[in-house]
Amino acid sequence: MKIVIASVLAILIAQVLSLENTISARIIALLSVLDTRTATLKTAGARISLTILVFVVATTVFHFLGFSP
Repeated sequence: MKIVIASVLAILIAQVLSLENTISARIIALLSVLDTRTATLKTAGARISLTILVFVVATTVFHFLGFSP
């Protein structure tokens, strides 16, 4: 049941945000839902943390390479 809810919510949020690939949001939601709430929240927290870390690293690398938008 929680997989269905996660899929529907992911698609609705993607549509509200006018994202192009709503199906991708559904796939990510399916891959993120785990057996327990704790495991799901840990995985979500780890993914958010890694996303922020990658953003910081990419910004730093682009800055030192002289890239300016």
